[in-house]
Amino acid sequence: MPILAQTGDNGNRVLLTVAVAEFLEETKLTKKPKTHSAYSVALQYFSESCHKLYIQDIERKDLLKFIAFLRDEKGQSARSVYNKFEVLNFRLEKKE
Repeated sequence: MPILAQTGDNGNRVLLTVAVAEFLEETKLTKKPKTHSAYSVALQYFSESCHKLYIQDIERKDLLKFIAFLRDEKGQSARSVYNKFEVLNFRLEKKE
């Protein structure tokens, strides 16, 4: 269960850095070191391409920018882009 950061009137919001840290901690306990390393790189790349603080603030446009970042700035192949994108299995809340 992710740690929720209290933000006053905004209610409970999940900090992206906290969610990533917890995900990697769980991955380290349940996956092989090579998998943990691959997930870590993918999430590091995402943090380089997206500077939002909270998961709830991430939009479809941010995910599309991540794909372009991997392809254009990191020189990743289509398959590598797909693999790194799949690591981002966060459940994003709909904005109302």
